[in-house]
Amino acid sequence: MEASPKIVMMACFYLAMKVEEFYVTIDEFVSNLRSGSPEQNTTRILGLEPEIMRALRYQITIHCPFRPFEGHLVEMKTRMLLLNFNVETIREPADQFFRKALLSDVMLMYPPSQIALAALKYGLDALSEYICSIYFFAFAIFPLLIQF
Repeated sequence: MEASPKIVMMACFYLAMKVEEFYVTIDEFVSNLRSGSPEQNTTRILGLEPEIMRALRYQITIHCPFRPFEGHLVEMKTRMLLLNFNVETIREPADQFFRKALLSDVMLMYPPSQIALAALKYGLDALSEYICSIYFFAFAIFPLLIQF
């Protein structure tokens, strides 16, 4: 496929922005181009991306959120010594979150540290629901059962 040098240069710029994590949508990017229609430019630029990566022998790396998650747990363990809270109880619901996240394109859209924090929040929310249900049973349902 023969492409004009201008389109190749624009595809290189767009790819460089992605590599440097300076996210701009393709629609925003092509809206700044003066030649060609936006639809045509979008098709050409996105079509050239794999060819440019192949020519550069570029290797795409996806960083997983598991290591940042472990770091967050270690940080919580060291800072929450005085609280009577076992941080390891968060791990199981967080693993459920990670299993769901791996089935989606979340790993390509967000940095690993943010995904790890989301898993941490998911685990804490699941844990708080469990604790609330226990307290509800202990203080609301159990006294009613004793009366009978």
